[in-house]
Amino acid sequence: MSSDTASHNFDIIPADFQKLHPVHYHIFDILKKEVPITLIQTCREVYDELIPKIYERLTITGNNYDSITGGVNIELEDCFTNPSGAVQFICDTHFCDGGCCDDNPYLLKRNIFPNIQQLHLGKKIVHLLAEVFVYEREGWDPSDISYHRIDELLDIIFAGREPHTICIDWPDDWSKDGWGEDDETDDGDSEDWALERGMKNLLLEFANFDCVKHIIVHLQSSKLQHVQSKLNRITNNADLILYVEDSTITNKDSSKSAMIEEVWDHFESLCEQYDIDYIPVRYSIPHSPWLPSSIESLHEGLGEEDVELFHTLKERLEIRDRDCGCKLK
Repeated sequence: MSSDTASHNFDIIPADFQKLHPVHYHIFDILKKEVPITLIQTCREVYDELIPKIYERLTITGNNYDSITGGVNIELEDCFTNPSGAVQFICDTHFCDGGCCDDNPYLLKRNIFPNIQQLHLGKKIVHLLAEVFVYEREGWDPSDISYHRIDELLDIIFAGREPHTICIDWPDDWSKDGWGEDDETDDGDSEDWALERGMKNLLLEFANFDCVKHIIVHLQSSKLQHVQSKLNRITNNADLILYVEDSTITNKDSSKSAMIEEVWDHFESLCEQYDIDYIPVRYSIPHSPWLPSSIESLHEGLGEEDVELFHTLKERLEIRDRDCGCKLK
């Protein structure tokens, strides 16, 4: 090799990608979409940018586990080569006794899901959380059930993150069988007592996080009756938005008006229990051609003593023409 050629040798591995030609940025964006796994091997900056996006759309199952984790070389210590050694290692590991997501050198320093602002929990997750919170808040021994660690999910979600909006889908009713209660309990609770208490306790748990400013509950209008207990505490630091869906099936006008009537009944019940001026509860109902006439019919059927309350409800009523942000793809 000539001296001229040798003098032009240089390191072609870039330290970052901030000084590329504009056309290179366009190519780079295409590579991010098409070969992100390969691209993250170039430098730490690209790795930090793409890993959260990869995990957002990654679903790991028993069928694809090997292909996803293939190529990961984990060097095992000698103690892991037999079951007894592995068990002993776990017994000797002190950080296993630490609280969930405590600062620890063994844990990842960077968040996989950074900057979460709006969190949406579906029916199945909400159902499991509410069921666990029935036991925890009622002081029952969790060893009586097939206990799981679903209650730690919230600690994991909120560790290092501060979402300001929580959206939850109201779960389907679950059977009262196995709860050790009759159809009617001694204190007059209905058969839905477990659902109501579990959801009340779960909403209280959300309210304990100072970062949460908006709690949005997606539910059918027929479920509004279950959302009444402890609202003064639930809304202490956050407002509560009841994202109401029509629970009627027929297209008759009389059936369609049932939704606004159920909203009115719920609001009237809240006013009897609380000083409504200090309870930041709002309702969101879907726009429909029949809605104005239904609201007017409700107004005309009220007595004079309820007219002022009706106008207060209208101030709390949002008629939406688009889906909630958590539903948008």
